[in-house]
Amino acid sequence: MWHKSENTIRPAQLDKSSSKVYNIITKNVEEVTYIDDEGKEATKFVYDEAFILKEDWEVYESILQNKSDLQDIAEALDILTTIVLEG
Repeated sequence: MWHKSENTIRPAQLDKSSSKVYNIITKNVEEVTYIDDEGKEATKFVYDEAFILKEDWEVYESILQNKSDLQDIAEALDILTTIVLEG
């Protein structure tokens, strides 16, 4: 899923606009100084990058938005399980 990439421009942590199909996420961004082909000092960014289908990202965001609801449901299920097992 993750692959190494590099660019002379610092990548956004989350890019939702470059692709119609994918959202692009990056992590472990490192700024690297090197000598270019002309012998000049230059900077590039090396990072890990992953492409996530927009539909999958929407599911992920929905889960995050409903996280507290899911925690409440999990707690209710724990209580219900305790009642049933003790019952």
